[in-house]
Amino acid sequence: MRFVPSTKIGSLLVASIREAAKINNVDPELTRQEVTAALAAAQAYEHNKMNKGDFQELNHEMSGMLIDWAEALANGNDQLANQLEAKLNGLAAKHPFSYADSIRILGRHMHCSSTAHARQTYYRAWEGKNKVPDFAKVKNKVSGSGKVAVIGDWGTGEPDADALLRAVMAHKPDVILHLGDVYEAGLPAEIEEHFIAPLDRVCGTGRPPILTIPGNHEYFSCGEGFFQLIDVLNGGPQSDWNQQASFFCLRSDDGKYQFLGADSGLGCIDHASSPALDQTEVDWHRAHIAGFTGKTIFMTHHQLIAVDHEINGHAHGDPNGYGYFNRHFVDAFNEQIPNTNETYFDRIDLWLWGHAHWFIPFSPKRPIPVPGSSNWPTLKRGQLLGGSAREKTYRAPDPQYDPHPGVSRKPAEWIEPRSSMDPKAPPGELLVPQATNGDGYGGHLYNHTFAILDLAAGEAAYYEVPSWTDDTPKPPADKQLPKALWHHLL
Repeated sequence: MRFVPSTKIGSLLVASIREAAKINNVDPELTRQEVTAALAAAQAYEHNKMNKGDFQELNHEMSGMLIDWAEALANGNDQLANQLEAKLNGLAAKHPFSYADSIRILGRHMHCSSTAHARQTYYRAWEGKNKVPDFAKVKNKVSGSGKVAVIGDWGTGEPDADALLRAVMAHKPDVILHLGDVYEAGLPAEIEEHFIAPLDRVCGTGRPPILTIPGNHEYFSCGEGFFQLIDVLNGGPQSDWNQQASFFCLRSDDGKYQFLGADSGLGCIDHASSPALDQTEVDWHRAHIAGFTGKTIFMTHHQLIAVDHEINGHAHGDPNGYGYFNRHFVDAFNEQIPNTNETYFDRIDLWLWGHAHWFIPFSPKRPIPVPGSSNWPTLKRGQLLGGSAREKTYRAPDPQYDPHPGVSRKPAEWIEPRSSMDPKAPPGELLVPQATNGDGYGGHLYNHTFAILDLAAGEAAYYEVPSWTDDTPKPPADKQLPKALWHHLL
């Protein structure tokens, strides 16, 4: 079953049921109670938020059908499972709670309750420089004349994700870096189905090492599947490509570049609009930035600058403070490096992030607003790169699900260009991929994107590949080829 953001059902709930079926451990009555309770929680939330009235009868019908579907999967009855799946898709269209709200409500109800819970359960914290000096630092190094591929929000396991990975592999990257999100909840079975299996299908035995950071989806299950993944992904703990933690440092063998991946998913559990990094991790990143003389590419799943997501608790940025910048990220790296006149931001040459499912390059040397300060730091270059497999829909806002009700905007636009001179606003020119397909709902789907960082040339290049879903036409093979989108010097 495919659930893209336009589908009105709790995808996380479906993932939970699917996981139970895959491990053949379905207790129908207990699971039915959990499903009913979760849907009831969503109903209460949506009733208060949208005043859509009661839909208890629909909840009851869906909960029973979900259990029957799970049992059919567990028993290997694919024909029945497919029939039930078709019926669920029909019911989903009638359900008035949105994808985003459903995963938030159902995730908290059924899985990870808090950042503290996740930290105590699976997260691996740095114990301090004197105790573990090389913790989370990848032993191997990428060639200074090699290529590094970057993909974001890629873990759907869908055919168009495979197509993008084939386009990535055509560049023969020495390593692949993933900016996070394996859908829908980062459960172990989903990690296998949506991440490992596609890598095996496309790359076979020729797969390069891949390092990944968790997004919000991996932490819907407290990070269980993610931490199991990194322990086996590149040959296990005995491999020099082993990734020890949910954050990492990878350096080039000529000392010119380092790639720092950060875990923003952990803090997202409690603060979805502006997650903070764990303080021990902030200290770890600062140490690696201060101790390196080459260029630093910093990576988070969540946005440093938000353009279509709530940031710092404000739907349209913080007018009296940090603007469209994540205040926790800014505070973490707007500190002076000891014994220097530089801040940590001064040594971050490129910041890449995902979470929003499209591609936007921000104007270089962008001032970062800091409340109460006249000496603002500068972001040398920042890129949103979250459109590698999860589609972004481009269509006229639906007033029923418009995240910013009452705000005037042009038809078919979710972002309004603003002056690039205003550090509190999104960029003046939005460079986005093309739309090859319709989305099946009267709008369009943006093409998927990825990046290739050529270390020998000192250049980052960005490419687009067509996207499609079960409801939209699959482009012919000659239309699936990647196209160059944009590039800049590192």
